[in-house]
Amino acid sequence: MAPDSFLNTDIDPRIVHGYCLYWSKELGISEDDVFNIIWMWEFEGRHITKEKYDAHCETVLNREEMK
Repeated sequence: MAPDSFLNTDIDPRIVHGYCLYWSKELGISEDDVFNIIWMWEFEGRHITKEKYDAHCETVLNREEMK
């Protein structure tokens, strides 16, 4: 279950899951580890916004298209 900080934002849980899934594959670590990093960022006030996530997805898509 997502920590309260996620539940109190406009972030869709599916976005959080997608973000965790992408970075777990990219970094070769578990989704739980990625989630814990995000949770730590949230605790420090470095929030992951929908805009940041969308920009991240666009970067990934552009990188895939260049292959």
